[in-house]
Amino acid sequence: MGLVLTPPLSPQNCSAEVLTNPPVAVVSQTIEENEYKTPKRHGGVVLTKKKSPLGNNCVAYARSQADIPQNLWSLADKKKHIKTKTPYKGAVGVTAESSSGHLVVIQEIIQDTLIVSEGNWLHGYITTRAVPASLLLGYY
Repeated sequence: MGLVLTPPLSPQNCSAEVLTNPPVAVVSQTIEENEYKTPKRHGGVVLTKKKSPLGNNCVAYARSQADIPQNLWSLADKKKHIKTKTPYKGAVGVTAESSSGHLVVIQEIIQDTLIVSEGNWLHGYITTRAVPASLLLGYY
């Protein structure tokens, strides 16, 4: 299913627990309210989620979408392969959302907001999330 962009939701309609940056895009498939809670330590808003074996590991998911280096165990390992600070569609981005870092795949760029897909942000799921571009450390 492709993304269908619609006007942003107001915070009271969003199922995210913490909303510091309102989403600029939502998808036509909605997620039931209180189906899950967005962890406070993370940025962005979950737009979709899908159960998948690739949802158990962000590196495995990113590798299924792009050619990325091997041995990406720690945040330092992930950061040393960064080639650019400029996002582009299809790029693999690095965040510091966990002690070992996190990889996302850029799906869309809407001003200062990125629509990313990722594995294991919610354990066992591939999610699509709207995040502020400032959350990303760089891109492969």
